[in-house]
Order: sequence, then C-alpha cells, then structure tokens
Amino acid sequence: MNRHQRPKGSVAVWYRLGTRQLRQNRPDDAAASFRQALAQDPMLAAAWHNLAHACQQMRQYDHALVSYRRALQYCPNDACSLNNLGVLLRELGRLDESLQVLGQLVSLYPDDGDGHWNLALSLLMTRRYPEGWQEYEWRFRRTLPVRVHDPGSPRWQGEALEGKTILLCCEQAYGDSIQFVRFAAGLADWGATVLLHCPDQSLAQLLAGAPGVSRTMTPDEPLPPHDCWSPLLSLPLYLQTSQESIPACPYLFAGKTASQPVLSGTGLKVGLVWSGRSTDPQRACPVQLLAPLARFSRQVTFFSLQLNSTRHDLDLLQHLLGIIDLAPHLSDFQATAGIMQQLDLIISIDSAPAHLAGALGRETWLLLHQAPDWRWGLQHADSDWYPTMRLFRQPAGESWQPVIDQVVEALEQRLNSSAASIPVADTGDLLTLGDRLREQEQWSAAHHLYRLAAWLAPNNYRAALCAGGCLMFLNRPDEAATWFRQAIALNPEVADAHINLGMALLSSGNLQEGWREFEWRSCAITAQLPPIPALPVIPPNSRLDGTTVLIHAEQGLGDLLQFARYLPLLATTGAQIIVSVPAVMQRLIAGLTGVSRAVSHGELLPEADYQLPLLSLPECLSELVPAIPVQVPYLLPDPALQAAWQSQLADNGVLKVGLIWRGSNLGKSGYSRALTTELLRPLTEVEQTTCYSLQLGASSEELSQLPGIIDLAPQITDFADTAAIMVNLDLVISVDTSTAHLAGALGCRCWVPLLFAPDWRWYPLHDQGSRWYPSLTTFRQHIPGRWQPVMAELAAALQGEALLYQGHQLGRTGRREEAIEKFRAAAVLPDRNGPAFLNLGIYLRADGKLLQAKEALLQATQADPGYPEAWQNLGLTHQGLGELPEAYTCLKRALTLRPDYSTARWNLGLLQLLLGEYRPGFENFEARFTKLGAVARLHNTIPAWDGTSYPGKTILIHAEQGYGDTLQFVRFIPMVTERVGKVILEVQDNALRELCQSVPGVTTTIVRGETLPAIDCQAPLLSLPRLLKISLETLPHKIPYLTADKQKTGYWESRLPHDGRRRIGICWKGRPTPDPQRSIPFDELRPLFELAGTCWISLQAEQDQTARLPEVMIDLSNEINDFSDTAAIMGYLDLVISIDSAVAHLAGALGAPGIVLLPFAPDWRWALDQPHSPWYPGLQLFRQPAPGAWKPVITALCNALTQPSPAEASRG
Repeated sequence: MNRHQRPKGSVAVWYRLGTRQLRQNRPDDAAASFRQALAQDPMLAAAWHNLAHACQQMRQYDHALVSYRRALQYCPNDACSLNNLGVLLRELGRLDESLQVLGQLVSLYPDDGDGHWNLALSLLMTRRYPEGWQEYEWRFRRTLPVRVHDPGSPRWQGEALEGKTILLCCEQAYGDSIQFVRFAAGLADWGATVLLHCPDQSLAQLLAGAPGVSRTMTPDEPLPPHDCWSPLLSLPLYLQTSQESIPACPYLFAGKTASQPVLSGTGLKVGLVWSGRSTDPQRACPVQLLAPLARFSRQVTFFSLQLNSTRHDLDLLQHLLGIIDLAPHLSDFQATAGIMQQLDLIISIDSAPAHLAGALGRETWLLLHQAPDWRWGLQHADSDWYPTMRLFRQPAGESWQPVIDQVVEALEQRLNSSAASIPVADTGDLLTLGDRLREQEQWSAAHHLYRLAAWLAPNNYRAALCAGGCLMFLNRPDEAATWFRQAIALNPEVADAHINLGMALLSSGNLQEGWREFEWRSCAITAQLPPIPALPVIPPNSRLDGTTVLIHAEQGLGDLLQFARYLPLLATTGAQIIVSVPAVMQRLIAGLTGVSRAVSHGELLPEADYQLPLLSLPECLSELVPAIPVQVPYLLPDPALQAAWQSQLADNGVLKVGLIWRGSNLGKSGYSRALTTELLRPLTEVEQTTCYSLQLGASSEELSQLPGIIDLAPQITDFADTAAIMVNLDLVISVDTSTAHLAGALGCRCWVPLLFAPDWRWYPLHDQGSRWYPSLTTFRQHIPGRWQPVMAELAAALQGEALLYQGHQLGRTGRREEAIEKFRAAAVLPDRNGPAFLNLGIYLRADGKLLQAKEALLQATQADPGYPEAWQNLGLTHQGLGELPEAYTCLKRALTLRPDYSTARWNLGLLQLLLGEYRPGFENFEARFTKLGAVARLHNTIPAWDGTSYPGKTILIHAEQGYGDTLQFVRFIPMVTERVGKVILEVQDNALRELCQSVPGVTTTIVRGETLPAIDCQAPLLSLPRLLKISLETLPHKIPYLTADKQKTGYWESRLPHDGRRRIGICWKGRPTPDPQRSIPFDELRPLFELAGTCWISLQAEQDQTARLPEVMIDLSNEINDFSDTAAIMGYLDLVISIDSAVAHLAGALGAPGIVLLPFAPDWRWALDQPHSPWYPGLQLFRQPAPGAWKPVITALCNALTQPSPAEASRG
C-alpha cells in the first residue's frame, strides 16, 4: 500500500486525529490514535510512519525503529521513511545500518537532496571524509537548503588557483566558520589571494587573523574584484581532505587590547559555557547539574563565558561556584579570544565558543548530547578537528548527570597534571609551532606564525629568516627577499640569510646581486680547501695566460652539470683549467671544452695559481658574462660510447624515451621530487613508444610495475655512459635531479615534472621552458603535492609526441596522407597540441591544401600564442593564399616572440622583396646563412667585402643556391668592378662556367672546389644587392648581360628546323625543391601542342620520364651539355615558355622573348599582379588565378599564342 494513499472510514478519522495531535506536539495522544487506525488497517504505511515519528519524539526509539520498518514493509521504497529511519539509526549510533538505509535511499532517488545530506552526515560521523564531503554538497539542494551568499562570479571547483583571487563565503553558524576557516591557508599554499565574506563585523575581525586570509569583509561592504568564489564548507572537498590532512591547531591567535581585563583568581582558571543556540535544546545543560563542581571552589576560579544567561542561572552559579561573569567583556569574538587565552581550561557545550577555544589551541572539554553533531563522531574522546579538545558524551538516556560526573572526575585528575593547551604566549612558542607546520609543508600557516613571532619580537633573526623561507615555497621570492634583508640587518655575519637572499634574487632574475649574495655559501667551503689563493673577479679584457686555476665541484651533481657551462668561458682567458669532480663525473667533464684535466675527488690535487668553488664562477665572470650563457650543447658524449649505444638502441620505428623518476632523498620539507611507479605507469603504456629506465637503484619490484620498460641502469657506470645513452634517445623524462641537468647540457629534449614550488633555477615559473636549458620543457604542479594532473598531462603529451614521431617517420618515406592523419590524431588530444597543429599545417601546406593548413596553423597559435614556429608557418600559408598583409603580420609576430628566429627573418625578407621593399628585404635575406636548412657560408677564412671601394684588389664573388639565382644576380658584377679591381666568379659547376664568362667585368670564372688564385676579399653573390644598397628604383636593367657563344649558335641553328613554323622552346618541370608547385603536369600542356604552325623544342635539362612527348616536340635534352648550349638555342627561338626556373632567368638575362608561367604565390623576384618582372622587363608573366589552377593559365597562353604578334599584325 502506498503511504500517500488516503485512509477511509473510521480508519481515516483516527489517522487524521493522530496527525493533528502530532502537529500539536502531543506525541503520546498521537501514538494512541495511530495505533487505533492500525488496529483496523495494519497495512496503512502512513500510519506506521507517523507512529514512528511520535515514538521518536517520546524517545521510544525501539518502537520508532519497528514502526519505520513496518512502514517500509508496506511501502518498501518510501523516501521519507527511509530518510527518517537512516537519521534515527545514526542518532542511536548504529552507523553501519544508517549508511545502508541512506545508501538505498539515494540509489532509489538520486535527486533526493535530504537523503544525500543525511548520508553525508553519517559518512562524516564515521570519518569517511572524502565520500562525506562529496555528499555534503547536497546541503544546497535540501528541502530547507543551506543559505550562502552567492556573488555571481564563477564558482570554484578545485581548479588551480595560482595568481588568482578567490572569495570564500561563510555559511551556517559561527562555529562552522571558525572550524572551516583553517582551510584558507591551503588555498594560499596553492598561490591564491584569499578573501573572506563574513556575516558580521565580529566574525570578520576574528577571522582576519586566520592564516591565508588576505582580507575579510561584511555584507555592507562592496565586494572587491575576484576570479571565483566558494562556500567555506566546500573547501575540504576540493582540497581532498582526509582525517590525516585536517590542518592543525592553533590557527587563530588572540591579540591583546587595552580594554581586555586581566583575569585573577585562585588556582586553575576555568571558563564555562553551558548553553548553545536557543533553537537547539540538545545543546544546553541545566545549570543546577553543575553543582558538583563546587567541591573545587578553593582550587579553581570559575568564569562565565555564557552570553545571554538568565539572572537566575548566574545567581545560582555564583552561589554554588562563586563564578565570575565575563559576559560584559565579551563584546565580540576577538575579545572572547583574548579572555580565553588567559584561561587554563574551557568547559563548554557544543557551541561557537567551543570552536573558538579549540581553534586557539586552548584546553577544552566539550559536553556532548547522546546524538552529537557529525563533527564529533561517536564514542571516541578526542577530536579530529581540535587536538586540545576532550569529548564528554551522554550515555544512553540523554541525561547530563553522567557527563558532569565524568567532568568532576577528570577535573580532579587535571588539578594534579600539566596543561594540555598549546602554548602561544611568546615568540619561542610561535617559532616552535611554525617549525612543526613547516615540517608538514603547511607553508602559509607556518609563515603566519613566523610573522606573528617577528611582530612580537622585531629583533628575532630566526623569525624573519623562517618567514622568508616559507614565502620561497609559496613562489613569492620578491616578498621573501624583504624578510631575508630584515634578517641580515639583524645579524649581518650569519650566512644563511645571505644565501637565501641570493636564491630569492636569482629567482626574481636579479643576477648581479643574487650571485653576490650567493657567494656566502662559500664560507663553509673555503675552510676545507687547500691553501691556494682564491680567483678574484675577472675584469673585461683580462688575460690569465700561463696560470692554472683549480675549480672545485660542490653541492649536488646537478649543480656541477648546470655550472660546468662557465668552464669554457673561463678558459677563454687563457688559463689552464683543472676541475676536481666526483668520480662518476670524471670521464664526462674531462671532455668539456677548455678543461685541461678532471681530477676525481680524493685524488691528489695538482698545484695551481688560483682556486675557486664551481658555483662561484658566475660572480667571478660577472663582468665578462653578465647574463646566463645558454649555448648548448656544452657537454658532448664520448664518440665511441655514443656509437656503441647507437647500435644497441637501433631505430625500431617507435619513439625512444628515457625515464628517471627518483633523485637523492634530501630529507627536507618541500624537496620530495620522487615519483611512484603507479604515477609512471601511464607513460609506459603509451603506444608506439619504448621506455628505457635510466634510474639507478630501481628495484625489480618497481620495474615489474612498469610494463614494457627496458632497464639500462645495470650498464651505466658513470655519467659518460648516461650521456651516450641520452643522445641516442628521442626524449628523456626526468624529475628535477642531475639527469635533467645532463639532458639540458647535452641539448637533448627533456621533460621535467616539477614541484609546485621548485628550486630557484627553474624560475621564471610562468614559462614552461628553462632559461638555463633551451631543450628542456617543464611540467610543474599547478596544485601543491598533486602529481596526478602533471602525470596525466605528461602522458597525453607523450601520446601526442608518439603520434608526431610516427607522422614524421611516414612523411620521410613519402607517405604524406598517412602522416597527416597521425598529426590530426595528435591535434585532438587535450593540451599541448600546438606542435600537432603546427605539423598538420606544415604537411597540409606541402600537400597544397592551403585553407586547411591555415585553419590548423591558426589553431596552433590559439593553443600557444607564444609559438613562433606556428606564426611563421601561418605567415607562409597566408602568403600562399595571397593574403600578404596577414602574412607580414604573422612573420613580424614570430620575430617579436623570437628575435633570433632566422627562418622567420629570411621568410620576412622574401616577402619584403616580393612587395618591392628591397633595402630591408635584402638585409633580412642574409638570414639564409643561419635559417633552418641554412645556405653554407663559403670561404669564411677570406675577409668579407663590406661594399666599400677597394681599387686594385681582387674579389671573389661566389655563387650559392640555384642556377637561376646565379643567372639573375651576376648582373651586379659590373657594379662591383667599379669599386674593386678584379672579379673572380666562382660558379656551382661546369654547367655555368662558359656562359658566366660572358658577364661584363668577370676576369675569370672558376668552379666551386677548384684552387683559388690570390684573393683579397670575398662576397656571396646573393649578398651583392645589400652591399651595393640596391633598391627597386636603382635595380640595373641593362639587358642582355649574358651572351651566347657564336660558335655554338651556329651549331644549334643547324639543328633546328627551318620549315616556317614558329619555334617555341618550353620548360615545364623544375626541381621538386624548393617549391614543387612551380612545375606543371605535362598533360595539362596538351592544348598547346594542338596549335597549328608551331614546332616545340624541349629545354628540359633532364628528360621527364613521366611525359609522353608529342610529335610536334623536339627533345634536345640528351644534347644540351650546359647553359651555354641552352643560350645558343634560345638565340634561334621565336619564343621561350618556362615555369619559374633557370631557363626563365636565362631567357630574361639574354633578352630573349619569353613567357613565364607562375604559381599563385610566386617567388619574390616576379613581384605581384604585374605583367612583367622588374628584373626582366622583356618577359611576360602569366599567373595562376588560384592555388594549383594551371588550366586557366594554359587557356590564356593558348589565346595569346593564337593572336598575331605585332610584327605579323603590321604585315597583315
């Protein structure tokens, strides 16, 4: 029967009567009426439910339990009966049964807010906190929901908070806010600025002093700007609080005020609170029951902390206990805290003062009802929340008398024992508490205590030092430096503050002062060194020729690897460098440039003129090297070892990844850098990767938990072995230990998972790179102590890396479509997919899919706006689509992000040349020597010509790049001869030798590799426009500047037909690099070969094996030996038609009539939207109207060829 089914007849009369009596608070009469109804209808579930309710009010709990179960027997899934039964079972201490019933309720009704709320209370009471906090969020969806101020900003749900401001809003009762404000320090540890919205000024004033709280405010104040907000009691959920991680007490501290009374009295001072909220009678103990405490009136002075007590209660207690009423002095919470600080013991009912006493760390005895609030649990006498609190519980029967009896017995024992309060009376107490919190890595709370200690004792050196130290672990080095300076002012000769100030300054980028302060660490080192003079700071241009400098490695192996970069710089002064290093480093460091000898620690040290600890080199060289030297690699592996490992780690088509997950155990708070195998396992499960363990000391159990890993550690004897292995891997993943520094020093790609507050050398933290190691990428904890998100990010990145690797492997073998699919798969992975979009865009662009490429590259820039490679390639794609302003902007953006990005500078130069901006264009064109796929610099040992007049001297002009470039740029040689006496022209090979000898001003033409005559200076051929300061207006147009050999001209005249047909030479295919889009598929040319009266001559230097030549075409490719042959042939052609190739340049240089067929995005030398090129006025330009569209070009060309020439028109 449904509980909501309406009863009928006399049953209904009794049921309605019982219901009315229950509402009138007459549970005994109601119970009798419901029993009458049930006597007539035993299956009436509603009557059983209400009878249970009446029995519960009469404290007949066994009857109530039976009645609820009978109600559920006849209405098995009734939500209200299940809820009330679950609550009753909890109040009776039968928590397992309560959890079962309430679990059934929420399983049946997942949206039942009351069920979830009560399930939360039962879970929390059993100390199952993680589950309980999750269910506790349903408090806002109860029938009577908890009210909390909602500012309308985004609600925080556990996201990273570094650099953000969060507003916490108090909720429920005062005691809840006092209990839960302790979690604000945890948010400050996450890097948040914490604001707290309080219901009134009294609470705001108290909680303003809580650790981590930057500011409190009341409802009448405007809300300051903030990023997100959270109800205060939601913090344990998102901070993942367990019983073990509840923040410690005390966390509130009483300040002294002038109006605060000084408590006096005999013996123990005990404060009493006997009544809580008037709305909860279970939290009130009748004062007459406190009479047994009178026996202690000569040993104890009792003080009333009870607000709103009746005159009757106070008179009775004054008569029984001689109690002193402090209520007039309890104007607010802060005043109450000040008084509690003077008491030895607070005895209180469950109330806000009890929470305040516990938060202050005062000894507190709490008197609890039989069915207490969830936070006090069941049975145990201690509190998870307040370690100085002792719980006194009602036994069955809800009587307070047994509780008072327990208190009397305990008080008698207390008079003969020491206090349980946590002392906070002086600076020493606060420092001790701060040390304890620092060991627990509760940095904000510890800093709060050290700051209080410094306020109480402004001359306390340790308080200032430790306050600064905590701020370093909160990633606030600038503030830390202020505290360290304060400590130095108090004790200038103690090294600790100076060293810590040095690290704070180095973290902030203040290298000059940082190195100077960091030198204080050498105080402890120099006493252990041999009696050799210390190397002083080296002034600029100083030399140390003929001296020997002994450098001592110090601190950790990572420090040695990091600072070894300074040894080659020291060697440039002419000194002989000897380094004393640990034995495991000896082989590796011995091969470092500039190191004459590496001596293992323990060996006899050689004589030397100077000595220095290694980490003092930055200060010693500060005038020579003011910035961090980042040239990598500065360490190189032994070639023989590298070759041996290369054969052992042969390429098997998958990504090779080295793993190091544990460094040295430093045994200090804040330095736990080890990863567990459980965290590492997702890395070893990424497909298409092979993971290699480089972890020394890894146990067989650890390795067994990492599927597929190959252990190389047994073959590693020292760091020379590790270095040789690393350079044969595709990627190294290492925690912050010496192997990460080794990978960086070798220039190997390395991912480094970092703590939230890492060592000073990893600053600045907003950048995922390293200012010390360009090849390293850092994955820093966004939340202190949380490695899981970092490892998930690493695993996703590794999965993407594996896909990128496969894509590149496929691309190298010409399987471009498959490569593109791999890049697409990598691009859809979450986070760090900028490289995937970049490579997808590059390959799509190479495949001619420019619109898709643009979309991919736009997504790359959105994924990482600071990604210069993405901007550069997006610029090239815009250029390919004819979107030149956008291309210009993108290339400029790439150079803004990385001014030394030579490839972007070169491409910007090409675009500027295309736009006619020749002066800046040719300046940027010089980046061809340093760009990716750089043009080789030739003849560097010969002085470079700077464009000035150099009469009577001999200059070598050497060709570079393609034949077309040489043919185009030799026009500038006559201008060079005006400034320099003789010009020797070096060309690529014999294909150009004979032709280029015809260039005016060339004394001799030689081929690259031949012996050079006496030369005074040299210049690359393509640098001449820059050296000669050529602009579009001053570009030389004297054409022809090349001439064909007359002898060859006669020969080729005899080889060509003389039958009245037009003789048209054609070149349709060039090299696949640099631009495959320049070539035309031969079949697209077929309409040309149908034109009547035309003989076609192939000018292809090599046969096109894919082309079926028509009968109207003569193929001379087997007879053309060099460009002088081609030039001679052109002299007897009516027209030359060519793609952008050397043939086109040759026709232009000879002044031969010609047509150049250009792709949509042409090379810079053909300009834009013009029928002619500024370089070759005699050549006509036919341009693609869209990328890849050759058909309209061929159609236009056919139309042009069918029109009579001007000469023919005049004859007609």
